Amino acid sequence: MKKDGIKSKFPLGVVAIIILIFAFLFLINYNFSGANTSDNSDEYQITKLDILATVNENNSIDIIETYNVDFYVSSHGIYRTLNKYEQISYVDNGNPKYERYEISLSNIDCSTYYSVSENSNGYYIKIGDPKSYASNQESYTLSYTINLGDDKITSFDQLYYNFVGTGWDTKISNISLSVKFEKTITDREIYIYIGTENEDMTETIMINNNQFYYQYDGTLPAHKGLTVRTILDEGYFETVKQSHLTDYLLLGISVAIVLIATIIFFTQNNKSKVIPIVEFSAPDGITPADAGYIIDKKIDRGEISAIIVYWASKGYLQIKESEGKTILIKIKDADDNMKGYEKAIFNTMFPVDKKEYDISSENIKVAQEINNAKAPITAENEKFFSKKISTLKILFIAVFSILFAIITYFTSRQVLLIEIGVLDSILIGTGVFLGAYLIYYAFSRKLTMRPFSFFMTLFFGFLVLLTAYITIAYFTFNPYSNPLFNTITLPMLLLTLLLFAILFNERIEGKNKEIGKILGLRRFILITEKDRIKKLANENPSLFYDILPYAYVLGISGQWIDKFKDIELSTPSWYLSDQNIVSIYIGMRLLTSINTLNFVMVKLLGTTLGKIIVAGKIIGSIGGGFGKGGGHSGGGLGGGGGGRW
Repeated sequence: MKKDGIKSKFPLGVVAIIILIFAFLFLINYNFSGANTSDNSDEYQITKLDILATVNENNSIDIIETYNVDFYVSSHGIYRTLNKYEQISYVDNGNPKYERYEISLSNIDCSTYYSVSENSNGYYIKIGDPKSYASNQESYTLSYTINLGDDKITSFDQLYYNFVGTGWDTKISNISLSVKFEKTITDREIYIYIGTENEDMTETIMINNNQFYYQYDGTLPAHKGLTVRTILDEGYFETVKQSHLTDYLLLGISVAIVLIATIIFFTQNNKSKVIPIVEFSAPDGITPADAGYIIDKKIDRGEISAIIVYWASKGYLQIKESEGKTILIKIKDADDNMKGYEKAIFNTMFPVDKKEYDISSENIKVAQEINNAKAPITAENEKFFSKKISTLKILFIAVFSILFAIITYFTSRQVLLIEIGVLDSILIGTGVFLGAYLIYYAFSRKLTMRPFSFFMTLFFGFLVLLTAYITIAYFTFNPYSNPLFNTITLPMLLLTLLLFAILFNERIEGKNKEIGKILGLRRFILITEKDRIKKLANENPSLFYDILPYAYVLGISGQWIDKFKDIELSTPSWYLSDQNIVSIYIGMRLLTSINTLNFVMVKLLGTTLGKIIVAGKIIGSIGGGFGKGGGHSGGGLGGGGGGRW
């Protein structure tokens, strides 16, 4: 719970971690890097490149590449890179469309020593001997099969491939390309796109006897490609079409869970509202600590520390300020009018042989008793809340987060350029849970949070959810290969679970009028006019001090003190001071005493909930390179690039 002058460290500390997770999840885990645009032609150059390719009917291509390389600096050989994930754009009936693909490599072989490594981005093939340097002129032959899979286009098939990718960092001269189609193909135009220094050069040739040959005698600059494209009849490639079974399963499971959650919500939710019972005085039988738990199902040491003012108003002690110290002076012993935890704290502060207690003294026994009081306060007052509904609220948030992570995991395998693993999905789900919990936390503590704190907690909660959603949706959204809109429909549907978690009323009404009394007291403090307050204060001179500890635990002590700015107050008999302090300033000093006691307890118990205190007041917390487009060089699938090593 947040009190006036106290800021909770929970939201900001957790959010900082969450934002770091999402900021670096893709940047670090997937090794993203900026495009390399350097030209290393002064270190080596490919003087001749022969490419033999066979286009198979399952939309795979068998490729043999022969490189003649001149090295100008000491090198072991060359390396070849091929992307695992690619994107193309094309026009279908005048409409621009985009597709993303996962590509696999197989049957890799080389004429000399080589090694192959694979990561989340693609394949890295090193050609050459690491134990010796290459000659000034070398020839390397590399063969492999690249599997393109389902083209995801329903109106036609196509060969759209970068036989020379834009990832090479050197010039490539004298390129010969021979392509054979395994399956019979009628004569049709083949478009060749060659990248130049200024703009693409396009050439058109015809297929002859299921094959074509192209010779480029010029020189491709670094990071320019050679791309082939031809439109084929739909069904030319006999591939396993992408199944949307996973989409249907995810949709079905999500709808079923939301329907079940809806039934649970409307059958289990407590629909009756708490009726505030307006109280013009401190409620009998309810200590400030009890009130703190009843209002928002949370108890902290600050609420328990407020009990010293409560005891003073009940005649058990005096509060004396002298020479910069605040001393509690026992007037009478603890009795049966106190609750068990009150007696334990009181008797620890005032043993048999002791009549005074300095609230700034570091008494570990008192600190432990205040900390131990949380359990009996919770046990006594948890009857005001439904355990079943409290569990359901957290369960709904957990299910929302788990389903979000599952959807992210499976959707990434259909359309994502970078595949998300199990661990990554768990991290994403954890982040979503914490973001959703911040929102739930804000609404559950709304009655005791300052407006700014409430707004900021909500803001950070929504920020985390939006960060997760936008980050994932950016990589997964593709309406053509993902017709069920996993990146839109399902997350929006699942937000219903979070909404139910917020709206679930876990308070138990009926005979428990105490809830209405506490809410009524809060309402009285907030909305009662000053004239009415003045009249009540004249009838009961101790009204201000009796209600002050309750206003503290309800987070509205500032508003309560403000009501008495123009009302003359008499000094209570239990407050002593060596200074001439009058009116509401006594109330401010009492709040400082509560905060001081709380701070000492926090310090002694070594908790991470440490607060920063200025002038005796708590004011803060101690915080714990893919192909683009279609119809130009480098616009197709594959190709990749390479360099020297």
